[in-house]
Amino acid sequence: MQILSIYKVKISSIIAAIFISSGLLFVSALLIFSWQRNEIITNTSEIKNLLIRIFDENENIADAITTKFTITKKNSLCSIPKVYKDDGFYGFNYSSATTTTPVYGTLLALQPVSKMTECLVYSANIIQSTLANSDLTTKNGFRYLITDKTKMIYSFQRLEYPRFNIKTSKMFQDLHAYIPMIPDYYKRKLTNSIMSKGTVATPLYLDIITNANTYSVVSFVYDLNDSKTPVAYLLYDHTTGELNALIKNIIGDKDWVTYYVQEVSTKKNMCINDCHASQPLLTERISTHLSTTFRLESEINILKSIYAFPAFKFIAIILFFVGLVLQNVIHKWLIRSMADSFIDPLTGLYTRKISPFIEKKMKYKGYVSMIDCNKFKEINDLFGHSAGDQVLIFIGQAIKTELRSQDIAVRYGGDEFLVVMLVDEVKKAQQIMKRIQQRIGARTFTFGENTVTPCISFGIAQLRDNLSQSIQYADEKMYVMKKASQLTPQEPDL
Repeated sequence: MQILSIYKVKISSIIAAIFISSGLLFVSALLIFSWQRNEIITNTSEIKNLLIRIFDENENIADAITTKFTITKKNSLCSIPKVYKDDGFYGFNYSSATTTTPVYGTLLALQPVSKMTECLVYSANIIQSTLANSDLTTKNGFRYLITDKTKMIYSFQRLEYPRFNIKTSKMFQDLHAYIPMIPDYYKRKLTNSIMSKGTVATPLYLDIITNANTYSVVSFVYDLNDSKTPVAYLLYDHTTGELNALIKNIIGDKDWVTYYVQEVSTKKNMCINDCHASQPLLTERISTHLSTTFRLESEINILKSIYAFPAFKFIAIILFFVGLVLQNVIHKWLIRSMADSFIDPLTGLYTRKISPFIEKKMKYKGYVSMIDCNKFKEINDLFGHSAGDQVLIFIGQAIKTELRSQDIAVRYGGDEFLVVMLVDEVKKAQQIMKRIQQRIGARTFTFGENTVTPCISFGIAQLRDNLSQSIQYADEKMYVMKKASQLTPQEPDL
C-alpha cells in the first residue's frame, strides 16, 4: 500500500477517534450538566422557601409587636430609657454620650418622643428580648421600626450617628417611595397568598450603613384599638452578606453558580452569594418568582459546573484511554478496508491501485514482468467465463507460489498480470518467471469432455525511474514471446 494512503489512514483514524471520544465526552458533559442543573433547581427552591420563611418570620414578629403595642398603649404601661436631644433630633444609644442601656437598640426621632413612640419602642424591645432566645432564622438580622407620621426609627441593633442620619435619609424623608403599598390589616391577615404578601418590600437600594445593595422585607405594626392602617413599619434588610451567610448551608461551595434577587420592574439585580462577572455565552439562568415584586435567579457557569463535578476528571481520563483504543481499532479496520480495495477478488492478487506503492519501491534494484495468458479469449468462447475464471485463479495462485514475500504480483487487467521482482540480476528474474511458466504449463483443466493446458507469455524489463516506461518495455518483450508461441486447446469431440 502506498505510504501516502497509510498516512491518510492514520490521520483519519486519529480524527475519527477524537470525534467519537469528543462525542462521548460531550454526552457525558450534558448528563453531568443536567445533574448539576437539577441540583441547582432543588437549591433554588430551597432558597426560595428560605426567603419566604424569613418573610413569614418578619410577619410573625410584626404581629407580636402589634399585640404587645395594642395592650401596652391601652394600659399606658410603656417605659423606655432616657431620651437625649442632639442636633435637632431625639433618641438614645446612637453615641457613647447617649448610651443608656445595652438592652435596647437605637432610637432616632425628628420630633419629641410621644406616648405612642414610647409604646412602639417598648413593645419592640420586649419582642426583641424574646426573639433573642427563639429558634427563628433571622433573630440576629438587621431589623428596625420606622414611622412616617411621628418621624421615628428604632433599630433593634445599635446605629452609629452620624453614619446614619435621619435628616439625610432618603427612605426616612420619602418613605412611601420605598413602601408604596399600605394594606388593610384584616385583608392582609385573611390571605394565604405569600406571593401577595411578599409584594410589600422596598425596591433595591444602596444601604448607607452596610454600603451594600439591599432590599427590605416590609411587615406592618397596627394599633388594633384605633386603626386598621399601620402605625409603624417593620423592615428586615436583605443584604448580600446576610443572604450569603443564610444560603451557604444550602448551596455549599458551588462557586460555579451565582444567585440574584432581581427586581421585576427594573431588572436590577442584587447578587446574594459569591458574585462573578456574567458570561452570557457560557451560562444558563433559572428563574422563579418570589413575589410580584422580586424573582430569584440562579446563573450557572456551564463549563465550571461540569468541571467541578467530582467524577468529571475521572471520566475524561477514561475517555482519553478509550480514544487511544478506538484509534487503534479504527486504524486497523481502515487498513484492512483499504487493503481489500487493493486486492482482486478473483485471483487474490493486487490490483492496479498498488502502482503508487510500486513506484515507492523503485529506489530498490529489481525487474518487472508482464504476463499474458495465451489464447485466453478462446477459452472463454469455447468453455464459458466460468472456465476462464478457473484458469485465472490458478494462474494467480501459481504466480504467488513462486514469488517471495518481498515481490509483488498484480492482476493488471483481464488475463494480464504484472510481477515485480526485487532481484539484482535479470538472470534471477528469468529463473522466477520460468518457474511460474512451468508450473502453469504443468496443469491441465477438464471442461466436459475437453482438456485445456494453459500457457503464458512474459516479458522482463528492468525497474527504472519511470514505472509506466518499465511496464511498456516488459509488455513489448512479452508480445515478442507471444508471437513465438501459441496456445492451442484440444478441440472438443463433436
